[in-house]
Formats: sequence, C-alpha cells, structure tokens
Amino acid sequence: MKSDPPFILFLHIPKTAGTTLRSVVDLQFGRKNVITYYHQKSADTLNNLDYMLRDERHDYRALIGHFRFGVHENLSQPARYVTFLRDPVSLTISAYNERRKTFKAEFEKPDGSMKSIQEHLAENRIAYANLQTKLVAGSPSEATATEKDLEHAIENLDRHFALAAPTTRFDEALLLLSSRLGWRPCLYGTLNKGPSHEFASPEVRQLIEGLCGLDRRLLEYAARKFETEIEGAGPLFADALADIRQARGDPPNFRRRPDDLTFGPRAQPCRMSRWRSNGCRNAQIHARCARHILAIARSLRP
Repeated sequence: MKSDPPFILFLHIPKTAGTTLRSVVDLQFGRKNVITYYHQKSADTLNNLDYMLRDERHDYRALIGHFRFGVHENLSQPARYVTFLRDPVSLTISAYNERRKTFKAEFEKPDGSMKSIQEHLAENRIAYANLQTKLVAGSPSEATATEKDLEHAIENLDRHFALAAPTTRFDEALLLLSSRLGWRPCLYGTLNKGPSHEFASPEVRQLIEGLCGLDRRLLEYAARKFETEIEGAGPLFADALADIRQARGDPPNFRRRPDDLTFGPRAQPCRMSRWRSNGCRNAQIHARCARHILAIARSLRP
C-alpha cells in the first residue's frame, strides 16, 4: 500500500533565493495548495497548521515562509524540510542593504549622514549573527548561537531535511527535488536578485566572518553533504542537469516574469525539459522527451 507523501516545510531563510523557490513551489504544487507564512503579526498559522491540513476541503501540500525548525512537531502527519543556505558574507550584506532600503530612518545619524555597515552590525549583532544556524536549529532569533546550536542544526539536517543545499547549486537542488518530491523539472527565472557582494572590503568580510562563524561551518557541512548526494545520483544526473541548463537558454535581454514559468523550454527540444511544455510544437518530440525524462526520474529515485 502506497503511503501519502509527506507535507513539505520550505524553511525560507531570508535572502536565500526564497522568492525564486516560492515561484517554483507554486508551479509544482499549485498556488492554492501552498500555505505561505511571511510577515504575519502572530503565529496563528503555525499554531493551527495541523487543523488546516486535516480540513478535507483543501489539499495543502507545503508550507513556505520565514519560520524556524520545529513546526513539524505539532503535526499529526509526516513532514520533511527543505532549505537553502547562503554564504554568510553575501547574506549579511544583502540583509543589511534590504533593511537600509526599507527602514531608512534607522540608519540616519543626527548629523544627517548614514551609518556604515560596520556601525550598524556593531549595534545589531544578535540580529545578524549566525541567523542560519539558529533557524535550522530551531533556536530563538534573539538568542546568541552556541556550539550546541550548530550541533542541533547539523543533526536536524541529517534527520529531518529532504534537502539542504547551497544557493550556488540551485539547478542541481531542483533536479534532486524533482526525484525526491515527484516534481517535473521546470524552467525558472531568478527573482528578487540583488547586486553582487563579491567586492566587500576585507574589513567588512572579517567583521561578518567573526559574527557568523557557526553559519560558515553549517554551510560547509551542508555543501559537503549535498556534494555526496550529487555523486550518489549516478551518471544520468549530469545528463539531466545539462539538458535543463540548455533549455534555460533565454534570448539576450529577455527578462522572465514569475508567470513565465513553464514546464519546458521555448527553444529547441532537449532530452530533459521538454516533457511538458507550453512551447511544445511537435507531439512526437514531446512524447519522446517525456519517456526520456521518466526513465531518468526513475533511475534517480532512491
């Protein structure tokens, strides 16, 4: 007897490609079947989640939003987590820039000048320090993360996460999710992407590394674990990944909107992604590629 699929908890750490992931999740499960938890003033959604899932009028498949590990403990059905982790320096600068844009008055000095990132981080250390570790460990965001939190975070990744991947491996992560969650590989556009932070000054990098040392170690652990999972996926994984990347080749200056997401390419047919496509112009090609992707999905399934 086939068991029901687990409810998926997409733990969206702020500034970790969550907007792009949310567009993919909506496409895969259907927007009406995805519960979102962003900017709520109370925890009512999380507190009542089990009741919502038992309501037979709905077919909720996933929750996505800004919450910490532990939501599954109040559910009466199996659940698995998915998350993405980001380089702590890049994440911290991105979060700083977002907050400066949203809460400009918070950064203004009495003389009218703006606080530097060093000044702001020094005044708000707890808000930025090891945020990823605290969320994955299930620790309060206002607490100071410790080695014990890192141990809990690593244990949670091993026991409760269907996937935890670096943001730099987004294509590979979606392909693995296609196998583990029964998804159809799809095309996606990068949404809500800020500027690159590769040229942060050495002083800023040193400051952030000092604040987020546990996050650095958590990312390194997750990256090693993810690489092992890729190696275990077999040789067909590389072929499938190449096909997805070929299918995502957009024309110059083309900007993909969220509603441009499709289950296949607009360009020439390829083995991986033309298995269900709004742009499929040849039924025979479509059928052949569908058989190919089905064979790959079966070979990758644990």
